[in-house]
Amino acid sequence: MEPDVTTSPPRKRRVFWVVALGLLLSVACASWFAPTIVGLTGLRQSIVAEVFKNPNGVLHVQSASLGWLSPIVLEGTSIKGHDGELFFLAPRIESQEPLYRCIFDPKGSISFQVTDPKIRIAVDGTTSNVEQIYGHVLDEPQTDDDGPRRFEVTGASLEVVDVKRDQQWELHPIDLTLQSPGASGDELSVAMKGSWAVEQREGSVDLDLVVRSPNSLASDPKTFSATLATSVENFPIALAGVFVRLTGNDLTPAGAFSLHATGSLESKPDAPLTYQLATSAGAKGVSVTAARLGPKAVDLGDTSLTLALSGSDKAITFDQAKLQAPYANANVKGTIDLTDGVWAAMMKQGYQIEAFADLAKLAALAPDLLPLRGDTKLESGEATFVLGGSKRADNEEVEARLVLNKLKAIQDGQVLSWPNPILASFDVDRGEDGLPWVRSAQLHLAGFQLTAKGTPDELTINATGKLEEMQQRVARFFKFGDVALAGAVQANAEIVRKGTLITLRSFEAQIAGFEFHGKDLDLTEKEISLSTKGAIDLEKKSVALGETWFTSDTIALKSKGFTAGVTENKPHANGTFDLAVDLGRAQQQLSRPGDEQPVRLNGWLRGPVAVALKSNVATSDAKFALSELVLSTPGGNMGRKEPVEFETKLSHALGSESVQLVDFQIGDKTFGLQAKGELTELSGAQKVSLQGNYHYDLAQLAMLLALMTDPSLTLEGKKSQSFEVNGNLASLDQKDALLAWNASAGFGWDAASLRGLNVGPTDFEVKLNKGIVTTSPIKVPVNKGLVTLQPMTQIVPGPPLLTLPEGPVAEKIELTQELCHGLLAFILPVLANASEADGVVSLSLQECEVPLENPIAASIKGELTIDRLDVGLSPMLIAFAEMLRIPTKARVAENSVVKFQLADGRVHNENFRLVYPDMLVDVKGSVSLDRTLNLTADINMPKALARTGPLGKIVSQQQISVPIVGTLEKPQLDRSKMRQEGRKFIENTATKLLDQLLAPKGNR
Repeated sequence: MEPDVTTSPPRKRRVFWVVALGLLLSVACASWFAPTIVGLTGLRQSIVAEVFKNPNGVLHVQSASLGWLSPIVLEGTSIKGHDGELFFLAPRIESQEPLYRCIFDPKGSISFQVTDPKIRIAVDGTTSNVEQIYGHVLDEPQTDDDGPRRFEVTGASLEVVDVKRDQQWELHPIDLTLQSPGASGDELSVAMKGSWAVEQREGSVDLDLVVRSPNSLASDPKTFSATLATSVENFPIALAGVFVRLTGNDLTPAGAFSLHATGSLESKPDAPLTYQLATSAGAKGVSVTAARLGPKAVDLGDTSLTLALSGSDKAITFDQAKLQAPYANANVKGTIDLTDGVWAAMMKQGYQIEAFADLAKLAALAPDLLPLRGDTKLESGEATFVLGGSKRADNEEVEARLVLNKLKAIQDGQVLSWPNPILASFDVDRGEDGLPWVRSAQLHLAGFQLTAKGTPDELTINATGKLEEMQQRVARFFKFGDVALAGAVQANAEIVRKGTLITLRSFEAQIAGFEFHGKDLDLTEKEISLSTKGAIDLEKKSVALGETWFTSDTIALKSKGFTAGVTENKPHANGTFDLAVDLGRAQQQLSRPGDEQPVRLNGWLRGPVAVALKSNVATSDAKFALSELVLSTPGGNMGRKEPVEFETKLSHALGSESVQLVDFQIGDKTFGLQAKGELTELSGAQKVSLQGNYHYDLAQLAMLLALMTDPSLTLEGKKSQSFEVNGNLASLDQKDALLAWNASAGFGWDAASLRGLNVGPTDFEVKLNKGIVTTSPIKVPVNKGLVTLQPMTQIVPGPPLLTLPEGPVAEKIELTQELCHGLLAFILPVLANASEADGVVSLSLQECEVPLENPIAASIKGELTIDRLDVGLSPMLIAFAEMLRIPTKARVAENSVVKFQLADGRVHNENFRLVYPDMLVDVKGSVSLDRTLNLTADINMPKALARTGPLGKIVSQQQISVPIVGTLEKPQLDRSKMRQEGRKFIENTATKLLDQLLAPKGNR
């Protein structure tokens, strides 16, 4: 049984109502203060994000004032992209209506005031920060839930930035009134006033625009009118380019521009969109090229455009379209129907396009528009163009004609003329089956002529010309690069059509005496020829080529068949080609003019190449053989009878930015390489990544390496090593291309010998990183000693420089006769051509820098430590023996340290002492890298003479200095200087002896 409320105690009833009233007051307070709480907490960020359509970036509101009966106020509202760059900043946004109206009456009229906002639009290639931040909003379907909105903007500033060209365009301050439509179909109105600045130029903006609401299109025509009077360079084009996603177009500020347009749009259910437009425009100083943001604008005089058109869906009817300017005029009349595409529109009758241009005026007004040579001024020239579709008997036809005539220019005071017009024209009919066929076509260009004549079933094409005449004529007027062409061209083709099957009965082309001479390339071919035949099936969307030949003196390419087509909207292709390349001629043709070729490769590359396209993946498989190889070097020639085979497999997914190197193999037991990798970012940096391994037999390669380096080199060892290469192909044409590349590879041997050095086994790694080649530490036994090296070569930035670190290089190396004839002879010239040499030496460096492009300019400083060294019968020792009557053998002072330095192409040495049984000879001076001498020999008398008496003691203290000139092979002691030194020796000895004899007995 339920309790009777009426009988409940009074106290309990009071408690219930108190609690209920408290809850009600709490809810009321929470509701009343909710906006304030939102404004003071982080919730304001999410609420404002909804208002600003959730931008794809970083939105921040510094503070917000929200109250039911007070206006909405946002302070410090900013929107930034994910890159941190500012897009929008408004110090203050305030509504004119209280918060409760904005929430509970969304279809009512609401006004906002925006004070001193800043907008930064960044255009970068084919996109902009507008698309990045609000692209999702542009793609969303629009709703009509909101009412009219009015925005009053004061003191706004707009900055348009071209990121790629680092140029900007500022528009400020702007006062803008924007009236947006509501669901009922109100008008959208924009009124804007402001000023602009581009670098040192300024102007003003005055814009008024009224457009009826698009919400009423289903029942009522949309009418609009716009008036624009402004001195802003291409201001409307620039903004339209950003907001309608045409940011890929280059934009150039222009001069004064005015536009007036009126028109209507109408769309009804189950009916195509129809429209009408009438407009007129005038300009002075407008850039025709619209090249880029920047201060340059061309003064084109008074230019006017009159346009009146109407249309339905994709069919446009030009009642009037006329451009009039001092430099050109154009006129378009009739209807162009784009429903079935551009080509079908051209084939339909009822339109005419005519244009004329004064090329001399265009060249003067816009120098970059025509690619004239820098020293050429165009005095006259006319261009006319006509394109139109008309009715011929029962067929429709399209005629086009372009003529460049009356060309005359002045170059270095000389008058140049173009005797014959440049003509291009074609006349195409539509057959009874609806397919087009060429009635006639022709092209005449400076000695080159192409003509075509046809019927609905057949077409014959002939072309003749002389490349040198065309190139010379064109190059005199226009920029053609530093190239020269030559050759007589003859080509003809016969085409037969039957229904949708077009058969290429024959195509033959020859160029006799072909020559191409450029800065980086010289090509000469006695004859280049191409012949093929095939068919195109328009219905099946397929192409089939028959036997095809391309031949020249360097390359021959043959194909027995190639097919391609589209099935179920998927392309496919298949074919095999046989390729043959004369490697000797190819190397000669591809070498830069004037470059020396110290190493020449002769032989042939032959083999098949299979290509295919299936499931949107293109593949190629090539198997080649290098045969009849002969390698020519300054050291001699080396041939190879057995062919070297290699194979490569590539794969590319259509539409992707990468090519996969599935497999690459080349070589045999002597040398072989296997690799795989990929090429990515094809339209950009073209990044290469390769990995693999290679093997070699040094005993088999020794002859080749000796020919390319040093005939005395011998190597032994069978090794397998890994390698890796990464870089950017797009950087190869840059000065310091190797900065973008890195690579590593292993190398080593089991035994080697070179110029008296017997080298033991070693393995090390070579790396390329940021233009610097380094190796891992190389420690290798040499001549019963140890050599330690870790070279570093800086290739870029140049010039290339080889350096070795400071420290010991060679320890306890046993000398050989052959080793003494090499580099050691410059440090110890007494070793040059010695018949006898036996000893142990060590070498350390304090400095070593060798410019690889000019090794003579090397700077090397170090010490050669002589543990022991006996030498005999060298040209220098023989010269000493003949003059001093001493033995032809000597010993270098043991444990002596010979300091040396290579600078300015000379090796300077000091502290080099020869020890004879009864004499010491100190040699110092320098040896040039051309082997000439500039030395001095200080001959010290034997110390043993001091024990023979007063005379012997005096003689033992004397020294004779003798200059040594000539070469390492033929040293010459200066005999006249020797005689002078001899007389001085006798005089000094006699004087000292006399002084000693005359001195008091106690002082002797």
